[in-house]
Amino acid sequence: MPGHIAILLGTFNGGEFLAAQLDSIQQQTHQNWKLYVSDDGSDDQTLSILHKYIEQWGPDKIQVFTGLQQGLAQNYRALIQNVDICADYFAFCDQDDVWHSDKMEKATAWLTTQDAAPALYCSRLNLINAKGDAIGISRNNPRRPSFRNALVENVASGNTIVINQHARNLLARSFTNHIIIHDWASYILVTAMGGTVFFDPTPHIDYRQHDHNIIGVPTGIAALQLRMERLLNGTISHWNAQHIDMLAPIAHEMPPAQAKIFMHFCKMHRQNGLLQIFHLFAAGLYRQTFSGQWGLWLAALLSKN
Repeated sequence: MPGHIAILLGTFNGGEFLAAQLDSIQQQTHQNWKLYVSDDGSDDQTLSILHKYIEQWGPDKIQVFTGLQQGLAQNYRALIQNVDICADYFAFCDQDDVWHSDKMEKATAWLTTQDAAPALYCSRLNLINAKGDAIGISRNNPRRPSFRNALVENVASGNTIVINQHARNLLARSFTNHIIIHDWASYILVTAMGGTVFFDPTPHIDYRQHDHNIIGVPTGIAALQLRMERLLNGTISHWNAQHIDMLAPIAHEMPPAQAKIFMHFCKMHRQNGLLQIFHLFAAGLYRQTFSGQWGLWLAALLSKN
């Protein structure tokens, strides 16, 4: 059937909230899907819950693999590179969220218009606490997604991402052992190759915030403080180096505009002070907010990019 979706779920000790996520997948209005789970060595009830759903759904709807046990990003890399997983579209999935029933329908409706090149759908998030109570909504992004933005900021939350086959092929050959996180790498790679990213301003997922989140959504002052800590301790510079290593092998395949941006990004990373600012300006790099843009220029001034 056309429009088949492979849902890629990485699990690790997610038994507390896993059933709610699986139930929300079962309730999707777009029913042409199969769930592929890579478990990274859970020692709680995660595997027993998964086997329960295998009994309920059958092997045509769910399949479980043993993960690499090398962390979150590598768990998803193993799934995206698994040649036995075939579909028209591929959706990343977290173990502790709740999908709205129209999530897959909305994503595929846009992706069906984008089959000529790599394409990535993502969206805003409703934020809920451990009990499932609403606590807010993630930030909207006023500036359009692009390679200039992707190199310095991720707007594509992994639990909202759905990609087409062209994007899957790109990710499968470009994800490395050193990717920082699968969602940011996906955003960078798709835009680097001239693909299209659509950020849906309407949330179609409840993103659960709890004590064991590997990645959460800091907001306000907390987000600014985290950004400054990463800037000053060299984390941002390290991330930039990792992204350069990921992109370098495919730089010769980039469209001319993206290749020029990447050239300036590499030079910015290698230079100091005013030269960082020059290449930042030449590349046209931008973040989504005024404070984020200010932090980007500050990082260049302090030679922290």
